Amino acid sequence: MGSANKGVGWAVLIFTTVIFFYWTFWVLVLPFVDNDHPLQLAFPSKFYALSIPVFIMVLGMTTTASFIAVILIRDG
Repeated sequence: MGSANKGVGWAVLIFTTVIFFYWTFWVLVLPFVDNDHPLQLAFPSKFYALSIPVFIMVLGMTTTASFIAVILIRDG
């Protein structure tokens, strides 16, 4: 069981690292690349560079607040 958890942990670490570097390149480097460069085709619109992380943060905060509310109502 321990090695399976370690494998899943490594997979999650590698996945999040790749996503982080993709997003960082998208946000910090791509604005300095010409709009007609073929590299621009590998990335979505710049609008999504901020809207996706904001959506994930709002979803996470809503889930956390809902969990805390359920615990407080159940114990109260």
